Amino acid sequence: MPENILKKQLEAGQYLKEDGLDPTSKYLYSLEDYNIASNEIEKFLKSNMFKTENFEEKIFSIFGIKNDKKLVSIFLDSPCSPDETIFYASDDGSGIMSSYKPVQIDFGRKILLEAFYIPEVIDYRNEYPYLLQAEKKMSNKIIIEGTSYTISKWMDDSELLLKQQKNKHLIFARNKYLFNDSKADFAWLKFNDIPFLESLVKTFGYVKDKDLLTFVLKNNYKKEEELSKILWNKKCNGEITVNKEVFDLVKKWPTEDRHTFLMYALFVVQNMKKDFESDSEFNFSQKARLLGLISYYATQIGNIDNTYAYSFFPMLSGKNYDEEFKKNNYYNIPDFQEVYEEARTGGVNTDNWVQPDITKSDSHETINQYVDKVLRIYDRADFNSFSKEIQPKGELEYVNKVNGWDFIKVDGTVGYIPTEEQKEAFANKPKRKDSFLADDEPKPMKKKGFWDSLFG
Repeated sequence: MPENILKKQLEAGQYLKEDGLDPTSKYLYSLEDYNIASNEIEKFLKSNMFKTENFEEKIFSIFGIKNDKKLVSIFLDSPCSPDETIFYASDDGSGIMSSYKPVQIDFGRKILLEAFYIPEVIDYRNEYPYLLQAEKKMSNKIIIEGTSYTISKWMDDSELLLKQQKNKHLIFARNKYLFNDSKADFAWLKFNDIPFLESLVKTFGYVKDKDLLTFVLKNNYKKEEELSKILWNKKCNGEITVNKEVFDLVKKWPTEDRHTFLMYALFVVQNMKKDFESDSEFNFSQKARLLGLISYYATQIGNIDNTYAYSFFPMLSGKNYDEEFKKNNYYNIPDFQEVYEEARTGGVNTDNWVQPDITKSDSHETINQYVDKVLRIYDRADFNSFSKEIQPKGELEYVNKVNGWDFIKVDGTVGYIPTEEQKEAFANKPKRKDSFLADDEPKPMKKKGFWDSLFG
């Protein structure tokens, strides 16, 4: 009976508090607890004209989970569901309470739910007044295994009624959005349930909804770690996917936002490449595919106005990448080879060129020569590309050497610096008498470009 379970929950209290420690719970939440609260939510959904449409199909499309059992738990930060149903982060009663609860895919009810305590969804103080009176008489102290706890009673929560309403609305909005394509409920979730919406893209790789993808991307494209979760996903079945849909969206963005996205995407690729050096989760073929596809799609965006178009592929150094791309037929993308072969040399046409491998000692030696100097950084490995003089304020980071140019990261951006050999070769190159490049020191083209907008 619901009253018996409710009474047990009231006796256990909303949580237990030990002096100086975080709240905890010793209540053993069961399937019976779940069913009583879920029946109440199901009634609420039906009373508000909710009807599930294509539940199994949509669940598989989003979460990759099939209907092989009636109840499946999922976590917002893991694409794989546990073998057994887990209602709370600590439903064995031994751990610290957490506000983070698994989501329940309820194939029996055809609803996406969460595990709630009865007082979280039922106004028991009005529906069961005699239990409220009993709660008032219950002790607010308890000793468990020699430890004294203070019981925080449900009746003392001044916001309990508001929480009940919000919990029901939360489940209603999630289901209306996912299964009825409700734009109004999607708008509500954007203000009230951001972690859930973002998990659909970052954890489960659901990128078919352009409005959802746009929302999540706009919130995260200036955060390297979070952007990485949006650019690619590893499914529970081991499948690794690069989300082309992300790049298709960015192509239509305003110029400034597009440039900013490319800058952070570049940092993502750089960090991934570093992490992959010590990572054993993926083999080299998987690593090359991830880095290659992200670099290809990003370079396509950079080609729109020649910004960062020559920044991604130069980081994929060594003939091993070249051989891997060839072996996989350039991932069956018609112009992958063409884009790769031009971009990897920094925009300079060089026949039969292979990117050299760079050692850590090379990196330190290169960076040391640029410390405490005013630097002229070019946006391509080309003296005729646009450039800007800067005085580095932060740490310099060496990325790669590209066709005789040092490709570095400084003060939140990247660019090319000619080596002394390149400067000397350029200075000794015959000039036309009427050329504005007749001076010994190379000068940039006089045009306004991305560097102007970046440095002011």
